[in-house]
Amino acid sequence: MRLAMTGIGQAKALLPFATVSRTDSCLALSATALIFYVAGLSLPLATAAKFGEKHSGYLLSGVASLWESGNWHLALLVAVCGAAAPIVLTSSLCVLLLAARNRQPRPGLRRWLHVAAWVEQWSMPEVHMLGVIVAFTKLSALVATEPGPGLWCYGLAAFFTLLSWRNFDAAGLAAVMFPPVRKEAVA
Repeated sequence: MRLAMTGIGQAKALLPFATVSRTDSCLALSATALIFYVAGLSLPLATAAKFGEKHSGYLLSGVASLWESGNWHLALLVAVCGAAAPIVLTSSLCVLLLAARNRQPRPGLRRWLHVAAWVEQWSMPEVHMLGVIVAFTKLSALVATEPGPGLWCYGLAAFFTLLSWRNFDAAGLAAVMFPPVRKEAVA
């Protein structure tokens, strides 16, 4: 491939390669976040010990405790913003980016794009992580706490979700996947 370009046509021919590279990196970040979310949900978030008795907590065990204590509205909010929305967001990004990578526009992809944009407003894993860190700080004065592998996985998932969403170019993806239909003038 020649590096010197002499016209606009050659510049346009090189553009898809730049788009594919950005799509691939964003896809890799999204897939990595999704893997870490699954690990974060299945591994212990923290272990608390007092008087020789240890108790491990998981990401959704706090949601279950809130639900059982009658705070169903708060449990629902924590479950949606801390677990469901981030997973739906990263899944949506993976679906969209895989389709863009394969250059396969499908009718349902436009809906996935809208879902990703809407869910992003409710996806707050970094806020959830901040709450967990504050809880660790407060709890460490009362009991011995130890962060578990689920906390690290969830923190990495939040980090990779933020990176993938910041690198995601929704307008560029829409322009490539759903080009505007031009109506020809009827004579």
